[in-house]
Amino acid sequence: MKNMTIAILGIGGVGGYIGGKLAGARQPGVRTVFIARGQTLDVIRQNGLKLITEDEGPAIVHPDLVSNDPAAIGAIDLLICSVKGYDLEESLKPYAPCITPQTVVLPFLNGIGIADKVRAVFPAVDVWEGVIYIAARQLEKGVVQQTGAPKEILFGGQGGDPRAALDVFTRAGLDARIPADIDLEVWRKFLFISVMATATSFYNSAIGVIRDDAAKYAHVKALLDECYAVALANGIRVTEDVKASVAQRIDKTAPAATTSMYADFQKGGHTEVEALTGDVVRLGQQLGVPTPVYADMYRALSAR
Repeated sequence: MKNMTIAILGIGGVGGYIGGKLAGARQPGVRTVFIARGQTLDVIRQNGLKLITEDEGPAIVHPDLVSNDPAAIGAIDLLICSVKGYDLEESLKPYAPCITPQTVVLPFLNGIGIADKVRAVFPAVDVWEGVIYIAARQLEKGVVQQTGAPKEILFGGQGGDPRAALDVFTRAGLDARIPADIDLEVWRKFLFISVMATATSFYNSAIGVIRDDAAKYAHVKALLDECYAVALANGIRVTEDVKASVAQRIDKTAPAATTSMYADFQKGGHTEVEALTGDVVRLGQQLGVPTPVYADMYRALSAR
């Protein structure tokens, strides 16, 4: 395998888990870089990243470099992005000097059309699509905990060498695969998280409270129907079986479950309402697909 520099931008729950596994593997020829700043940079530089996983317990891992200095980072072969969607463009821009014609960007963000947003910053770069299913969170700066199952990574796209990346991921103990249709997998996850985030945020409630109210739960089902219709009109090979499996997942989600967007609204900070709700409305308008329930909830959430 040729030498590869893998940089992880965003050392929170997802980025900390992926980066921690890669750094801990110490694979020959693989240089792992954590792009961090502020307290996170200081803590990891001094103490390493503490990664706590359900299978292996706590471990202290040290990347080859932790920095936010493009000159120190140098050329990046694979840039893994796990920042919030509203921070994506501004987070990427400082690292333009690290991008070469061979660089591939692999984002793990909530939402659709993420690759287009990356290309808006780096027009000539190859961008893969990524989906991750994991329960991982940052307990404090430099400490990330992963719990439960699944912990699956799906990725793929045009350009670059995804098989080489898959080999590196697998050797690091990451459960990764290249699916036959990555666009379908992106939308499979989006159908669930978009509906859940929009509904729990709009009703300011856990999903169990919403399910117990017939009128509110009818709106949840309408959200799923609208998002599914937009996916179909967008050329995604999503099927009725996929929609049914998402509906079943919503039915079986723990009653106390909320979403990260709900939590962000509770805290009064930035939210992902544009990526998880607004994008469905805008794409529906472009494709001529009505999304009345999404539109009403989007207007209300945008006004908060």
